[in-house]
Amino acid sequence: MEGTKITDVSALSGLINLTELTLSNNQINDITVLSGLDNLRYLCFSGNPLSGDPDSLSDKNVFEDISVVEGDVLEFGGINWEVLEVIDSHALIITENLLMMGLGAYGYTRSATWETSFIRDYLNNEFYHRFTPSERLRMRETLVVNERNPWYRSTRGGENTMDRVFLLDINEAVHYFGDSGQLENRPDGTMYIYDEFNSVRRTAFDDGSFWFYWLRTTGSTNDLAAGVDGAGNINIFGTGINNQGGVRPVVWINLEGQ
Repeated sequence: MEGTKITDVSALSGLINLTELTLSNNQINDITVLSGLDNLRYLCFSGNPLSGDPDSLSDKNVFEDISVVEGDVLEFGGINWEVLEVIDSHALIITENLLMMGLGAYGYTRSATWETSFIRDYLNNEFYHRFTPSERLRMRETLVVNERNPWYRSTRGGENTMDRVFLLDINEAVHYFGDSGQLENRPDGTMYIYDEFNSVRRTAFDDGSFWFYWLRTTGSTNDLAAGVDGAGNINIFGTGINNQGGVRPVVWINLEGQ
């Protein structure tokens, strides 16, 4: 019945395969009966008049701190991620390998702006919801600034967005993977950044095949988007938005337990 509050959780004590449980805002005063659920990795019980000590639960029931530094590889949500940056209690992570989202293309609606792209919608809905509730709690909503292409200023970058999952842009790819100075000092006649950091930028699928992956920056025209090719070159001119490409999703996660 709507509005009914749960008072007793003893019936759950035999669910040995239970991994996640939210019990917020009920009338539960004792959860120690759940201490034998060794597979329970996430338990939210805020807003209950607990009389027992929550610390009496198994250590496995704690949303634990994560300790990482820049350059580490972190397993999160069944995917390996590279740590790009750590600021206070948050880390910026990017998938270690390429992912194909099943779209077959960047999939923009009208023009190659991140704001209007199908891939943005996919990453922040279907992809985001592949993670467990406790993992989604760690994924921080982020202001994503969508700047114009640094070499082709006539194409607009689109409106800024608020996202939990996004892609790097050209400036961020240079910042995190290595800056040879070519972005600021464009070599005559070139449409790519090709430098000593190519080997850092090039990325493969799980099967070891290197491929092009998308960045969120528009290309030289509104029907092109920038990316990194299989050799590690940053294609600033851009490639057609209906072409095949992989993605490396990026997320800010909270490192602190709750």
